[in-house]
Amino acid sequence: MTIEEIRAAIQASPELLAMAQAEVPDEAAIAAALPPIIALREVFVTERGVVATLGLLDGEAFLTALGGFASPENELPEEHPLLPYKSGIARQLAWLKKDGIDVGSGPARDLLDALVAAGIVQAQHASAIKAMAEEAIPVDRLTVRRAIFNPDGSRAV
Repeated sequence: MTIEEIRAAIQASPELLAMAQAEVPDEAAIAAALPPIIALREVFVTERGVVATLGLLDGEAFLTALGGFASPENELPEEHPLLPYKSGIARQLAWLKKDGIDVGSGPARDLLDALVAAGIVQAQHASAIKAMAEEAIPVDRLTVRRAIFNPDGSRAV
């Protein structure tokens, strides 16, 4: 969370605002009450990882949906929003069999979102795959202090 996002969260919650405006702000309690920062890390996922994450049945359904979409026999209408990406998706399916796809990368995450929007894969499956690259980092007290006070020491909230 940015300093501005922390300030907005504090101001949106009467409990957090009271803690922040106390004579001695309870920075640790405020930090603990805030949602964690989600950091993305590089994680290469293979077919094995998909099945391990989603389970045998859902993993197979996910992989089958991708394979069916990318199949040369699947002729998409010209107006299909993912038509320009079909060959790239087919190539990435080959990567899933070998080295994997980095589900922490922006393009891979965007592609999963597009596949959900087009009804190719289920949202909960794409979310679970993307979560493999997400690391929750708690907000620390110092960041909360920087949100409560301006650099000159005056109160910001």
